Amino acid sequence: MKKIWFVVALVAALLVAAGCANKYTTSGKIAMKSRNYEKAIHDFNLALEADSANPEVHFLLGEAYRQRGDHLAMNKHYADAMRLSPKYNDQIQGIRDSVWGDFFKSGIEKAKEKKFQDALGDFQMAINILPNRYEAYTNAGYVFQNMADQDSNYSDSAFVYYMQAIDLDRTNVPVLINAGNLLLGMGKFAAADTMFTLILEKDPNNIDALIRRGEIADQVGRYEDAVNFYNRALQIDPTDSSMCNVWFNLGVVYFQQMKKMDDAEQAFIRAVELCPSDINAQVNLNVVLITNNKLDDAVSRLTTFTSQNPDDCTGWDLLSQALLRKGQKEEAYAANKKYEECKQAH
Repeated sequence: MKKIWFVVALVAALLVAAGCANKYTTSGKIAMKSRNYEKAIHDFNLALEADSANPEVHFLLGEAYRQRGDHLAMNKHYADAMRLSPKYNDQIQGIRDSVWGDFFKSGIEKAKEKKFQDALGDFQMAINILPNRYEAYTNAGYVFQNMADQDSNYSDSAFVYYMQAIDLDRTNVPVLINAGNLLLGMGKFAAADTMFTLILEKDPNNIDALIRRGEIADQVGRYEDAVNFYNRALQIDPTDSSMCNVWFNLGVVYFQQMKKMDDAEQAFIRAVELCPSDINAQVNLNVVLITNNKLDDAVSRLTTFTSQNPDDCTGWDLLSQALLRKGQKEEAYAANKKYEECKQAH
């Protein structure tokens, strides 16, 4: 008889619990309709105390928290609802996509306004809502990278977010480029090279990646590799004005590191042709011409250069040296005098 009484009592208790849950669920729904979200949250939580495995209540509680703006609590109860029943999956996914989009767009706008901390808050909330989408990680990394211009301590945070984005999508070229450039700026050449290598595996003709690999090889003393990467980039688009820096870098490697004067001369000539206002390219070309003993060409170019850039003291110095080597002592002395006057004036 006692056993029967225990079973009956247990059933009665379950019925009472279920009845309480239904009562609070109903009152919570009424509160939702009247937009009394605090009461709805209170009632739904009471319903969960009576029946914690009710997917409908978790879903409704997630909705109440969303309306109140508590998106972390929203996300938790949505996740519980999806775990307990597939019924709400599509609806919750649609809501999450919409909320994610709102935070992501808000973060973009705040980043444009340079409200970086606020932007990071929005991107982090987007990440909390949909942690498997790479875009918010990427933009958080970009914001931290901008903040690192003022405080280098933010570089590590930028790198962490970029790597999380890359873990989600290893084929995303813009993310890999941003991460590689960040690492390059931090002096982490091997890690940066890995990023640009991944890009070239996907896109062998990516000019930015080829140039960066050339710069890295140059920095670490692998000059043959540097020349190879620079030349591969130049073969793709040798005449674009944006490539004058690549020609310049190539000329520097040939001249300073490999002592290939003819190759250096041709590289600097291309740099000057593409960017005639680039003073560094003109100066380096004339240094190579003087070194190669092509004095007539050097004097001709330097005469034009000094007339166009009379305040550039280096031009007068180089012209003086070229004239002296040609044996034109008076002209060399005059150029040297200009050089001394220039130095005193500046």
